[in-house]
Parts: sequence; C-alpha cells; structure tokens
Amino acid sequence: MISIITICFNNLVELQKTIESIDIQTIKPFQSIIIDASTTSDIKYWLENSNQPLYRSWVCERDAGIYDGFNKGLKKATGKIINFLNSGDCFYNHDVLETVHDAFKMNTDLKWLSAKFCVHRYGQLVTLGESFDYNLLYRGMRKINHQTCFCKIELFKIYGNFNPIKIGMDYDFIIRIAQEKYMFINKIFILFDNQGISSTHIKKALKDNINIYEKYNGFSLKSRLWQLRSLLLFYLFKVKLFNKLFLLKYK
Repeated sequence: MISIITICFNNLVELQKTIESIDIQTIKPFQSIIIDASTTSDIKYWLENSNQPLYRSWVCERDAGIYDGFNKGLKKATGKIINFLNSGDCFYNHDVLETVHDAFKMNTDLKWLSAKFCVHRYGQLVTLGESFDYNLLYRGMRKINHQTCFCKIELFKIYGNFNPIKIGMDYDFIIRIAQEKYMFINKIFILFDNQGISSTHIKKALKDNINIYEKYNGFSLKSRLWQLRSLLLFYLFKVKLFNKLFLLKYK
C-alpha cells in the first residue's frame, strides 16, 4: 500500500507528465495525493473535469512552502509506504512501484530505501544516485534524491513531519531517520526535473545544508568545506571544458 504525494504550483503540463508516469505503473498506488498551491485555477479545473482514477485525491489551496505541502499530503496519507514525487518528476520505468513493493515484502524490517535517478545535464541524460552512507551525511543530499525514497509511514509518526525549512526539509528528515534500516536499489527510479528550487537556488540550498547538519551535529568544518567545494564545482561546470569532464565521468 503505497501513497504518493505530489506537490505542484502553476505547472499543469509538468503535473500531467508526473501523473501519467504514476498511472502506467504495473502496481497501482494505494493513493495518489495532489497538493496544489497554485495561484491560478488551471490544475484544479483539470483535476475536477477529467477522468481521474479512484486512488487520486487533491487539495487545492495556498500553503507556506514545500514543507507545508508535504505535510498536508502526509495528513491525507493512509498507505504503509510514502513517496514524494514532485510535479515535473516522473517514474523512470513502469515497474518502480512493483520493485518497491517486492523490496518491502521480502525485507520486513526495512524502514526506507532509495535508488538511482536520471537528470538532464549539459544537454545529455546522466545517471546519478548512490547508496546512503551515514558517515557522509555532512555532504548533504547531492547523491540521494528524495523522489527515489520510499519510507514507511511509521517513520513520520516516530520522528515527526517535515520541519519549516524552505530548502532542505528532505535532508533534515533524512538526518533524523539515518539510523533506521535502509536499502539501496541499484535501479533507476526517477527522471528528475532539475528546475526545482534546490537546483535553481544553489547558494541557498548549500547554506541550508550547513545549518541543518550543524543543528544535529554541532559546528562542522568538513560540512562547510564540502559545501564550498560543491559551490565551486557548480560554477566550474558552467565552463564548457568542465561540462565535458562531467559528462565523461557519468557516461
């Protein structure tokens, strides 16, 4: 029983792509919950006037940001496993939910899992994502993507919902559940839309990473140095030569 929470904001076309990737899954979700904070009525009108499956529901109202949208979705979620698939992001294959279902069924003590994801970088599609490593938490979430994460709902009951953080609320939650039983699935789960706020506001995202990590672990020079490194690489890869080096690394 998987509940998928999808937040959206003035992007009907992107939402439709996301929904299509959900609806073609070999195992259907228990719930597909749309949290629409749009300033226009396009998404609400489409949802109310199109043929939606019984497992889909929606809330159309303004909110206080991404974390608030996630938490609104959690209030409506009754499935045993939760996934947050933002509008614009899509399941990469038709059997993602089936793979997740089988993983939790075969590993009854499993609490959460993640997988690989694809993203368009410099005109090419590259594959990213590695297994979660507790010892590398100071690096933030550059190698793990919350859209690929599936968590048992009990984790939210134990550790609470998302904290009111503009960028990095997912990182904050991962730190809290870091010691729980985890699995990495070496498959691509998500085609990631890199137009999200954490990608387009890189300085703010990296600053939030430092603040979040230090909230739980105290002052961390290695966290600060790593985020500085990430920022420098971000600007270096805007140079054509470094673009090519990046693409060679991930071919």
